[in-house]
Amino acid sequence: MLIGNGVVMHTDRQIQHPLLCLKCEDVLNKGGETWTKAKLFDRNIGFPLYEIVVKIRPEYERDGGGMYFANLEIEVEKLTHLALGIY
Repeated sequence: MLIGNGVVMHTDRQIQHPLLCLKCEDVLNKGGETWTKAKLFDRNIGFPLYEIVVKIRPEYERDGGGMYFANLEIEVEKLTHLALGIY
């Protein structure tokens, strides 16, 4: 999204500025970004990560939400690595 001067529009242009050195960026990519990115929402394929989560019944449900135990298809280490790397 590009927001400015009273205009809000979609754009494929990205603001780019190197944050990490190539070695550190590669650690983030291999450590979790590549796996996670393929599981995020895409209007052509849906939301693969959501589909993995809801394959099993929630252990606990309340108000339209649920608590799920780990699913072996989810690579927790990669998801956690990326989340901590972003943080």
